[in-house]
Amino acid sequence: MIINLILSVLKKSTVVILCMLLIGISCEKPENNGNGNKEPAPLTLQGTEWKLVGIFDAEADTLIKELEPKDVEPYYTLAFSADGYSSRSTIGFAYRHYEADYKASCLYFLSTLLNYRNETAGGKLYHDIVLSSRYFSLQSNELKLYNDNMSYLLNNQTYYLLFNRVESPQEISSICGVWLVKALRKSGELITINSPINPPDGSGRFAPNIVILIPDTTQSGTVGCTFYNTFSTEFEIKEGQQIRFKGYGSTRSAEDDCGWAFKENLLSTVKFNISNNELVFMDSLNNPIIIFINHLNKN
Repeated sequence: MIINLILSVLKKSTVVILCMLLIGISCEKPENNGNGNKEPAPLTLQGTEWKLVGIFDAEADTLIKELEPKDVEPYYTLAFSADGYSSRSTIGFAYRHYEADYKASCLYFLSTLLNYRNETAGGKLYHDIVLSSRYFSLQSNELKLYNDNMSYLLNNQTYYLLFNRVESPQEISSICGVWLVKALRKSGELITINSPINPPDGSGRFAPNIVILIPDTTQSGTVGCTFYNTFSTEFEIKEGQQIRFKGYGSTRSAEDDCGWAFKENLLSTVKFNISNNELVFMDSLNNPIIIFINHLNKN
């Protein structure tokens, strides 16, 4: 009798224990084992490229305007790297350092470079809207940019820009684009550069990269920035990948060693080469004096 009672209690305890184990297993969060058994990674702008669909009415969610020519692949595009995004219209480029708040869907901008000489009306409108954007909505294959301060551009309508995602090119083959300095010649040696700690004027402000924007090669001017200044210069490209820069002007005199070295090397450049997504400027002896990486590859 006593033995049967003990066996009965053990059976019930076993059932309870098994139920608790099953509940624990079913509620346990799946481990990230690297084999795909995990929650989807959060969406990010970094490393993505987008093509404009059009300008849409934010209230009616209907198309207001398409920018022409709409079917040319590189026109009206937007690309994000680790700390900057570039936009291309029909002729010009713009580049901004940014920070994204994914919880609030806000974009915060640190600085702007813009190069759109002889731009079309559609291209100027595109840059004006993109560069004034403050909010975004991101899905895997769709990006919307919003702004609540520039509605006067479109007859006082509230609007957004709609983009579809495109695959980024695996190999950069054109000099046109946004280029970030990776290394430059300084005191006779090619050195890798890093962002400074203290600016020479004590302001505490500096850009995270030395950047140059090279637009369509039919244009003769370009802009860029060192860590502490923005600059503009004229350039000319000839056969045999020859290139010369002249008329370098900057916003202020305060500059660090990298800024002065960049200016000197840029004005000494006579030839360029593009390989492995790098742009190399060379002097008259074919020595590399500035090495750039395309901003799309800085992820």
